[in-house]
Amino acid sequence: MKNLSVNRAVWVFTTYFAEGLPFSLVAILPSIMFRDTGADLATIGFLSLLNIPWVVKFLWAPYVDSHSTLRKWICSTELAITAAMAMVTLSVLADNRSPVLLFLALGALFSATHDIAVDGFYMDALDAESQKKQIGFRVLAYRLALAAGSGIIVTIGTVYSWRCAYATATFFMLAIYIFHRFALPHPVREKKEAGSPVIPFRDAFVAYLKKRNLVHVLIFVIFMRAGEYLLGLMKGPMLVDMGIKVHIGWLSAGVSIPASILGAMAGGFVISKYTIERSGVPVIIFQNLTNLLYAWLAFNYAAGGPAHIVLPATAAVIGVESFSSGMGTALLMIVLMKLCDKEFKSSHYAIGSGLMALSGAIFNTFGGVVAQNIGYTWFYVISFAIAMPAAFVFRKTIDQPVKS
Repeated sequence: MKNLSVNRAVWVFTTYFAEGLPFSLVAILPSIMFRDTGADLATIGFLSLLNIPWVVKFLWAPYVDSHSTLRKWICSTELAITAAMAMVTLSVLADNRSPVLLFLALGALFSATHDIAVDGFYMDALDAESQKKQIGFRVLAYRLALAAGSGIIVTIGTVYSWRCAYATATFFMLAIYIFHRFALPHPVREKKEAGSPVIPFRDAFVAYLKKRNLVHVLIFVIFMRAGEYLLGLMKGPMLVDMGIKVHIGWLSAGVSIPASILGAMAGGFVISKYTIERSGVPVIIFQNLTNLLYAWLAFNYAAGGPAHIVLPATAAVIGVESFSSGMGTALLMIVLMKLCDKEFKSSHYAIGSGLMALSGAIFNTFGGVVAQNIGYTWFYVISFAIAMPAAFVFRKTIDQPVKS
């Protein structure tokens, strides 16, 4: 079958939707599913170990960057993710959780590799100006995928069964794979350079370590999303404990999705109008202030606040959080691309995003234990404070030489 010709915006949307959906299935849904089936918060915290492939993906990013083509990597990993989710579907009702964890871990490995390929494909297929123009749409697609996972899939899981939920996700991934198999374009660089020698990991990593203001760069990438990771870890379990688990789906689909759309649009507008230098710090602070709104929500729940305001208050907090997160993600992607050297684009993007995932894995591994011992309220306050170093080092982080 001939390769279909699709609009640039279409494949940008579908590839980043395909990047976000598996992440939600592996890194977000299990905490809700396990809490719904009786797991304690400490156990849920250790589910963050599933994020390890996203942490260390830079180790094999140079291989992906130069072996075969990124288009082939995208399609093959999407098929592998589909197979992993199918096995989760078959294992989810077993009394032993080990098979579920095994296939979720495989899904994480395939998804992290898929991320490397998609991010590199984006930078190969689009010139620098087009990358900036598409950034808002890219963020939008990723946020919609997360909302679809925590909205549609979670609703199916909480209302019907978790087997039905992961079966639905499997069909989603299969449809995406079939579309990309025939519709993704063939970038010029891929046609010319496919089969080129593998980029040595050492070269890519050493080049990253030679960046200007390296200490500030490392502080930024480690702490930028630390608060958001911690928020994501305990948000689902808290809503389950509040007795509103059946509302998680529509809150995601009816509140989070529209707010994410507006946030992505606002982020792109603010950054383009006021420049990244002026808008970066305010966006970082705004993104993480929403953690304090969750602390307020948890405090009112613990204090036995009026039941009739719980759902409206939760909806409002989720809306603000999704809006601010959309803005923060737009900023984050621009910064990560700014930190990429031309010859190591996929590898450097993987290193930056991997270091961010490392902070999530470290903080979340013990986050469940902390939340279990000090309660949700103080947990969210701490998660806000943890993210603040990123704001202090932001200007030094983006002070990099212009890449030709």
